[in-house]
Amino acid sequence: MSWEKVKLVELCIMNSGGTPRRGNDHYYGGDIPWAKIGDIENSKQGYITSTVENITKEGLKSIGNKIFPKGTLLLALYGSVGKTAFAGVELSTNQAILGIKIKDEKKLDRRYLKYWFEVTKEILLNRAVGGTLQNISLGIVKNLEIPLPPLEVQKQIADTLDKADELRKKDELLLKKYDELAQSIFYDMFGDPVENEKGWEKKKLKLCVDGKYGIKAGPFGSSLKKEFYVDSGYKIYGQEQVIADDLEIGNYYIDETRYRSLETCKVQSGDVLISLVGTYGKVAVVPEVFEEGIINPRLVKITFNQKIYNPYFFKYLFATSGTKESLKGVTRGGTMDIINGGILKELELIVPPIIVQNDFIRKIDYTKKCKELILKADSNRLFDCLLNQYFS
Repeated sequence: MSWEKVKLVELCIMNSGGTPRRGNDHYYGGDIPWAKIGDIENSKQGYITSTVENITKEGLKSIGNKIFPKGTLLLALYGSVGKTAFAGVELSTNQAILGIKIKDEKKLDRRYLKYWFEVTKEILLNRAVGGTLQNISLGIVKNLEIPLPPLEVQKQIADTLDKADELRKKDELLLKKYDELAQSIFYDMFGDPVENEKGWEKKKLKLCVDGKYGIKAGPFGSSLKKEFYVDSGYKIYGQEQVIADDLEIGNYYIDETRYRSLETCKVQSGDVLISLVGTYGKVAVVPEVFEEGIINPRLVKITFNQKIYNPYFFKYLFATSGTKESLKGVTRGGTMDIINGGILKELELIVPPIIVQNDFIRKIDYTKKCKELILKADSNRLFDCLLNQYFS
């Protein structure tokens, strides 16, 4: 159904906040909540009830007494453009946040407005300007046109989306609980892998691999330039897939000639892939069925002797906070932390008997199957489909 579209400025009063001068100690540390973008990002159930920083009455006065009543919709203008949250208490904000108050709640439902911004986020991002910190202006928001069905219809839409949103949040919580259960099983069976209070044998990784190229970083220099990429052929695996723990995504390929020339960088089933740069230490395991291909320079692949390490056990072991933290002292680089194959070769880790590792993997298979059922239900997709159905 097609509904009348009305400019937001006709329905709402909109004002941004402000920032008291940092050099004045009398402006900060009071009892007035003062929201920033991070408070929107970390809001509980879409409401801000407390803030990282508070300001004083003097601080509030210095920014023109810009304060928003409970229930005001807060919209991020900078950085996380388009993200929203409701003011759960009376609060002030900095200039990166726009407070949106509805003029007549008999015309516009505030939950309906918040969900509409979920769809409008893409439009706002397309209009944002700036480099590392994108931003939009008050003028852009004022001139947005919102479809305006009767109030009862707005409330029905908001009720439906509330239920879909609650379902996806429950699923996200369940996924987190299953991850916590797997981690709990790991620590129960193996203890802290760094402290090694259970006295497991320890070995350097270079003694646990299979073959001359058991630990191999991706090709460097002129071996894999972007001009070598083709539309189809042999896949190039990179950090994108490993960070997402999804080796099926990505669409960079090389031809057969280039693939044959990079023999030592080829992946095979059971290989462990580790990210080296920036978000270092993320791990993925190449499954039994996969696209033939190679790793790029931002990954290292480890081909384990599977009588020593089950690759899926190693993934859990390497992902534990203690193991990751132990790498911080040996990372290299300036603005980005970097590890390399040489560092990994010398890394000494616990090596429980393979029969115990395999037992652990069998135990957590249940949690994986439960997670797969939740992901198959795809409540996120249901929510997105409903949003598009109502607002497209």
